[in-house]
Amino acid sequence: MKFKSSRQRRRLIFAISFLSGIVIIFTLTPIIGAAQQKAFVASEITKLRQDDNFTSLVDQVESIASFDEVDLKTYEALANQLSDADPLVFAALIESEDVKPVLQQAFISFAEYNHISLPEDIVQDILLDTNANADVRIEMLFYCSAQGEEYADLIEAALSDEEIGFYAIREYYTKDPEAVISFAENTLQQYDGTYSQQLQGAIWVKVQSLNANSSEKDRQEFIAFCDQLIYEDNADNEIIQNLILNYIGSIDSWESLSYLIDNEDYTELLPLLADANSATICAILAEKPNVQRLDAALRAITYGAEAHFHEALAKNMKENSAFYADHPDLQALAEQAMALVQEEVLWMQQYGSLQ
Repeated sequence: MKFKSSRQRRRLIFAISFLSGIVIIFTLTPIIGAAQQKAFVASEITKLRQDDNFTSLVDQVESIASFDEVDLKTYEALANQLSDADPLVFAALIESEDVKPVLQQAFISFAEYNHISLPEDIVQDILLDTNANADVRIEMLFYCSAQGEEYADLIEAALSDEEIGFYAIREYYTKDPEAVISFAENTLQQYDGTYSQQLQGAIWVKVQSLNANSSEKDRQEFIAFCDQLIYEDNADNEIIQNLILNYIGSIDSWESLSYLIDNEDYTELLPLLADANSATICAILAEKPNVQRLDAALRAITYGAEAHFHEALAKNMKENSAFYADHPDLQALAEQAMALVQEEVLWMQQYGSLQ
């Protein structure tokens, strides 16, 4: 290319120089910004670690084996100490290699407590890292859930996770129940004898739908499926057995009540049965007496007497005195249940909310 004049050459050189300067500016600015950002975060963390109160609180938290056991006053004091911390400082604290999992959980929980928006890449890295501590990942899952719809896609991505899938299913249920119900139904249909986070989540979801609206056939089929899980597929696993029995107990139906009232493996959980099946028991007390149904309802009350049964039980005994006269065993059981319920009523009147 030939230029007609030296002026054209000078203009071209100036243009090239100007564009080169622009490129340098836009290249260096992020580098300088990142360096300044890194220096700021390091400075803030150094200040925190030089604060005797902060380090004392950190030591207290890290001395506890489980985050659930952290003292509330310690938790609040540490959360307040970090209430004004920059999100990048929070992220650095969470990611620090020398921080124990219990403290990581605390920091993530603080971020939720203090309404801190953590960097999205940090949230994703922890939540989806299958090599990370499971408790820390679960805490991050709770953080994501608390942010509304912002991280719904990440929670959905964790549904099939082998370590935190159950918790993801429960949290995603609040975001998109139809999607989770579909996921749960597919999981139950594809069950191959292997217990998993997804199966546990599917059972939990099924219990929610049975509570809300279900047929007797659906309840019977579900309890039969759970019976297989307990006594055939997981006969040697007491933890799984108790978990499933507890799920059955929370359905609030005649099927669950009758299944569990004579179940020897449910003995330790019997005090929970009456309150969890309160609507069913009150319905039985209000209907025409049936020996089998009334026996189960009254026995459940004796295991877990609650003050709110008082009115329904008193009315039942008054209106069915002739029936009880013909069934002395049931009358003795009803009187025992009433005595226990009255104790609860008196206790509530003295210490609780009943006036």
